[in-house]
Amino acid sequence: MRDALFPMSPAERRLARHAWAQVDVDGRRQAVERARQGLPADQAPVAAAAFDYGRYLLHVNVSNRLPRWLQPAVGALVAVVGLLLLSGLLAVPGRVGGGLVFTLGGLVVVAAGLLGWAQRRTAHLLVAANAPSRTASEQADRGR
Repeated sequence: MRDALFPMSPAERRLARHAWAQVDVDGRRQAVERARQGLPADQAPVAAAAFDYGRYLLHVNVSNRLPRWLQPAVGALVAVVGLLLLSGLLAVPGRVGGGLVFTLGGLVVVAAGLLGWAQRRTAHLLVAANAPSRTASEQADRGR
C-alpha cells in the first residue's frame, strides 16, 4: 500500500509542528487514541492540529517515498552481516571489531525503521479521523 503524501511548504510544516506542540501531552495521547477508533479529537483546535500534524508526518520528502519495509530490511541485513563477522564465518582482512559495530548498528536501524513505520501508520489515522468536515454546500453538491 502506498502512502498518501501531502505537499507542504516549510512554513506550513513549521506551523503544523508548532500547533501540535501546543497541545498538551494528554490531549495528543487522547487524539491518537480517538483516531485509532476512527473518531476525531474532542476539541476542534486539537482536531485541526492533529490533522495538520498527520499531514506533516506524511509530507512529500525522500524518506516518505521509500517503501516502509526498506529500512528495517536493510537494518536486518546489516545485523546479519555483523553476526557473520562476529562468528568468523565471514572474514574481512584487517578489520577487527567490525562485527559488533555492524550488529548493533543494524539493530538500531531496524528499531528506527519500525518506529518510523508505526509513526506513519499513526499519521494516516490522524489525517483520516480529523479531516475537516464538508461544508453544507459541498454535501448538497454531492447529493445532486
